[in-house]
Order: sequence, then structure tokens, then C-alpha cells
Amino acid sequence: MMKRLSLDKRYSVLLLLSVLLIFFMSSCSEDTLPEDSEIVATVNGEEITITGLREFIGYDNLENITNEEEREALEDLIRLTILAQESENSLVTENPEIRERIKLAEKRIKANALLAKIIHDIDLTENEMFNYYQIHKSRYEGEVTEYRIQRILLSGTNMADSVSTMINSGEITFAEAARRYSQERTRETDGFAGYQTPEEMGAIIWNVISNLNQWRFSRVSVSNGIYLIRYTDTRERTIERPFTEVIEEVRDEMLQERKNDEIVRFMEELIGRSEIIISR
Repeated sequence: MMKRLSLDKRYSVLLLLSVLLIFFMSSCSEDTLPEDSEIVATVNGEEITITGLREFIGYDNLENITNEEEREALEDLIRLTILAQESENSLVTENPEIRERIKLAEKRIKANALLAKIIHDIDLTENEMFNYYQIHKSRYEGEVTEYRIQRILLSGTNMADSVSTMINSGEITFAEAARRYSQERTRETDGFAGYQTPEEMGAIIWNVISNLNQWRFSRVSVSNGIYLIRYTDTRERTIERPFTEVIEEVRDEMLQERKNDEIVRFMEELIGRSEIIISR
């Protein structure tokens, strides 16, 4: 009796192939496939090429490998070759289970080589990535600490010294000093300027605030005077991270989705034109 693969089974197959593909892509890509057939050793008539040695070492490791390590890897490959040859000679590979393992390993290599070729040329434009970011902004949110800022803007050093002395001596409170002396409109709210993120308060003020203890104040020189500034509370807020900050994350997610979509499409096409007979 012939049965079509159900949709669930198809996607299970695709998931398995995707996992295998990750393994394959981590060790080899079309950009790094070598064409060097130089023979580096011969073992009982079987040739070992530089390509085979590189495959054995792994292409990710080639950049940093020393000559000594490469020689050790070749010696290991020679030992592996001798063992494989002896396995053939002693008919170990005639065991049905071993034969099936060999066949399965060969299928995996062939399948993943094909899938790697299918998805190799997928590319993305910045416009596509930005549109994806706009649709999926919630994926790129981050937590930020906000400080409730209270400040007093004063005209210069002498005034800052005088007001600081009055606050420190207990002659007036920080809020009273803000109402009486501050030269900006926050004096109407006792100097409170609301909760602010590091970006909103700017690098100079952030460096001061982040090193202060709660309720303690310090002074910061700004273009129009000197601030006496402190924070009275903190809270965590979820914010959207800008596209420029997350562009590489967007690229990675989009590429993975595109690759998965292409694998699904390709596999559905192959399954659709394949004769599949399930006997149990």
C-alpha cells in the first residue's frame, strides 16, 4: 500500500534535515570547498589527499593550526585509515547494522551537501531587513533602568557653592532650593524632571548619576550653567531597541527563516514527485 507523507511527518523530516544542515555548514561551505588533490600519504595503496586531511581537521580549525598540529592530525588520519581498512579486511562491515549505519551516514552527507547548495545564494537587502524589523519590533525589546531626576540649574560656580552649602547644612531642602533658585521650569515641580533613561539624560549626566547613591547630589557643568542633580527613585522599563543596534540579529533571524522556507519548499516539491511506499 502506498501512502503520502502527512504534513506533520514532512515537517519532522525537514526539522531533521535542518539540524543536519547546521552540522554540515559548520564544517564546510561552498566558499571553502578545496580543489587540491595533492597526495600527502599513501596507506596500503589508499591515497590520502590534502583535501581529505583538511576535511578531517575541519575547515574552521585551519586558520590557527600549526605545522606540528597538522602533522599530528595526519598521523591520526593514517591510524583511522588503517583501522577502517582492517575493518573491511576482517569483514566487520558485513554486519547488517554496520552496513546500515554506513548507508545512513552517506545519505546524510549527500542530503546536506544538496541543501547547502540550495540555500547558498540567499541574500538580504537592508530595506527587507528594516521592514522585517518594523513588523517584529517586539522581538527586539530590551530592559533599561530609568532614574527619577531632580535638579537645580544655577548660573555659575559661586551660586552652586552657596546653594550646596545651604542644602548640606539643612538650612533648606533640595526641593526648596529648586523652587527658589533654579533657572529652569522644573522649579515649578520642585526640580523633578521625570524618569529618564541614559540616552535621554546624556552621557555626562549619566556618568554622574550612575555613580551616586540615592538622594545624594552632585554638580554637573552644562552649556547654560551648573546643575545640582540627584536621583530619588529608579524603575525598569521595556524599550524598543533601534534598528541600527539590532541589524545583525535581524539579519541572522531573517536568513534562518529564508533558509527554512527554501528547504520546506524544496522538500515539498521533492516529496510531491516521489513515490513513497510505507510498508509498516
